Amino acid sequence: MWNISIIEWLLTIICWLVIIAAMIKIYKKQEQKPQIWKATIAVFVGLSSLSLTWTLFDEPVQIAVLPLGLWVLWAILRHRGSWATYRKFAWLGFFANYLFVLSFLLNHLLSSFFYPTDELSIYLADVKDAQLLAVHPSAQASPKLHLPQSFEGIIAVPSESYDVFDWYNEIVFEQTTPVQEKFPYLLLDTQAKQGSGIQPTIFVEANGKGFLVINKGKQFYFYLKDSMIGGGNTDD
Repeated sequence: MWNISIIEWLLTIICWLVIIAAMIKIYKKQEQKPQIWKATIAVFVGLSSLSLTWTLFDEPVQIAVLPLGLWVLWAILRHRGSWATYRKFAWLGFFANYLFVLSFLLNHLLSSFFYPTDELSIYLADVKDAQLLAVHPSAQASPKLHLPQSFEGIIAVPSESYDVFDWYNEIVFEQTTPVQEKFPYLLLDTQAKQGSGIQPTIFVEANGKGFLVINKGKQFYFYLKDSMIGGGNTDD
């Protein structure tokens, strides 16, 4: 099922509505009215910039520094005598870059509140079609899956108590020999909470009690009291 980030989607729409409203205001105030389609192009060209990439909340963010698109328009339009007509639209495009950065920050804050990534129920909101796929020779041939009705209240284990990066590297890079793999199963056909935009990769521990969730380069480990494989209560 398609799962988009409703918060990111709404914020993007709001950004463009703000830009359109600003365009209308500029248009109404100008004595010399520009052609609307040209003004629109000026805004989009103004968006082009020389940017610096910063890492915020473990994600790359483009911060506009120099208005390259604006300079291009200036070089073209000053010879035609129409630079003054479209200048404000080009600047609007450039400053819109910062509006989208603000949108990114708001998206992170709101998503963290409504879809906390350290709660297992966010990743496993719908498990009615869930199934296990053995991804290592040490896994059971035909494992039976017994998932609980709800994962509410299950919080990620503090990262200080385990080395999730070593686990992940073992899963992805070190499957050349039939040794006992810690996470020999992949959990398939589950759905994250609708509107979260989350599409995680979920590994299941050999004892059926642990989940290793990979989402956007971040890893979270969750541990259940009872096993999900077989009859439950599988030993550690």
